[in-house]
Amino acid sequence: MTTRMADCHPSKPHWARGMCGTCYQRWWNAENPGRTRTRIKARENPADCHPERQVLARGMCGTCYRRWWRLENPGAEWDRQAHASKKSYADKSSTEKRFRMMKRYGITVDDYGRMLDEQRGVCAICRTPPGDRYLHVDHCHATGRVRGLLCFRCNSSLGHAQDSVSRLKSMIAYLELAAASSAPGSRS
Repeated sequence: MTTRMADCHPSKPHWARGMCGTCYQRWWNAENPGRTRTRIKARENPADCHPERQVLARGMCGTCYRRWWRLENPGAEWDRQAHASKKSYADKSSTEKRFRMMKRYGITVDDYGRMLDEQRGVCAICRTPPGDRYLHVDHCHATGRVRGLLCFRCNSSLGHAQDSVSRLKSMIAYLELAAASSAPGSRS
């Protein structure tokens, strides 16, 4: 199953009104000037430090107040609840996982499990198991089609290479040339 792609940016998933999330947010803000919650609250109760922001405490915006609080309370945690909520993806509820996978990639948790079984629980590129982490869903940015499951390193490498086969071939040639020039008996 493929995800519907946005009309404005065919490489991004559809969000609303045929637009990607970024373009829709820009359109909404242009259509509804001054109606965002933070802008309304900032007008009602502006911070002394940044008048365009809302007061969090002691007349300061959230950023300035947290900075002040950390200076006053060295070594203490700012927000235990927020700290506790920063769990790995594997710890999140199955409902949240299902929603995220369907929204981003158009696959279900069962599809993910099937792909994981087909790959024998290892990364599709380097063939190493993910350990205590999870494998990332790799997809084509142009078509949105899911290609497989990759470890963090392989997924980021493809992202940094912008899925360009010629760039990856050039990287391989560069590494081979560097390995040959550092071989014993060669001059550097």
